[in-house]
Amino acid sequence: MKITYDNLELYESKSILIPGDSELAIELTDDESSITLAFKFIDSAENDKADVKSEMITDTKLLLTFINWSNPLGLSFPEPMRVGTLYKRQMYLLLNAKKSSPSTSVREILFSLFLGEGV
Repeated sequence: MKITYDNLELYESKSILIPGDSELAIELTDDESSITLAFKFIDSAENDKADVKSEMITDTKLLLTFINWSNPLGLSFPEPMRVGTLYKRQMYLLLNAKKSSPSTSVREILFSLFLGEGV
């Protein structure tokens, strides 16, 4: 089965539950390279606005910090976000995250990884 979105081909799609303060790491490898995508969720009392910050930790590790992504209905990226290269193709992430309830720190993360054009 092959699933496409615009010119992107679905590589992987998963749903994961994590405790709120845990850092989730996804390691992807091919014959020539590897990528690590790390997700961290922070609830900030200073500002109630939802935000995402990205930081390259190493040449192969991208940390995405999600600030105030605590909505029980979920928050999503409006478009797939480019996160690296795998199989000599651009890789994109589409993500939705929601907090189970205000009384718990557990979050459900649904994500899809897509492969795009060759590099």
